[in-house]
Amino acid sequence: MKMLGNSTRGLSPIHKHLLYQICILPIALYGLQLWYFKGAPTFYPLKDLKKIQRRATLWITSAFHTSLTWEVETIAGLIPIHFHLNKLVGCYHLWVVSLPMQHAINALLDKQHSKQAKPYRMATSQLTPKQNQKIKSPIIDINHRLNQVLPAFDNLNKKLSPGFCLVDTFSDCFLFNIVKHKDAKARIAYLNKLENIYKASKNNPNTLFIITDASVKNNIATSVTHI
Repeated sequence: MKMLGNSTRGLSPIHKHLLYQICILPIALYGLQLWYFKGAPTFYPLKDLKKIQRRATLWITSAFHTSLTWEVETIAGLIPIHFHLNKLVGCYHLWVVSLPMQHAINALLDKQHSKQAKPYRMATSQLTPKQNQKIKSPIIDINHRLNQVLPAFDNLNKKLSPGFCLVDTFSDCFLFNIVKHKDAKARIAYLNKLENIYKASKNNPNTLFIITDASVKNNIATSVTHI
């Protein structure tokens, strides 16, 4: 990776970040669901993954090797690797819900999640509660996660149709302020206007403020959120 760029030439930090996310992480985390589950011995795999991510963050940011890991991860726009693993495994558990009825995993799950598939002789539905507590496996984690899932998502529900969303039903309660002022004085005046609106409404318990910054800055040294 060092041949592709450094602090003075080569790939930009954004391209380095993209390269790490697309080319390095999928290879390093291949088969993650088979070894990253509750009760599994993950100390040494996590240690190796942390080393990989630290080298990647130092390469992306061109920071000194003595920099703290969490600092360079923040600047590079990367979350700690164990949080990333939890996110991927959580998405995998929810993905199991969308599997077709004839998929083999369904035969290993509890009865309420098996989609009427014929249970395998070693399925969790065939185990005693004591055995379920002792066994550590990805299937056990999937069952526990699915037991916490809300009722099935209905994408054809009338409430999700255009015209029935919250912003449509209560359109008079929403106020969008999009600033496009490049002039410094105009921008300051606009910010003062928003400040006055905030002060006038903050004492109302029925008022909700949502403030977001969707700008993309050109200088990566002063921008982290856009990575």
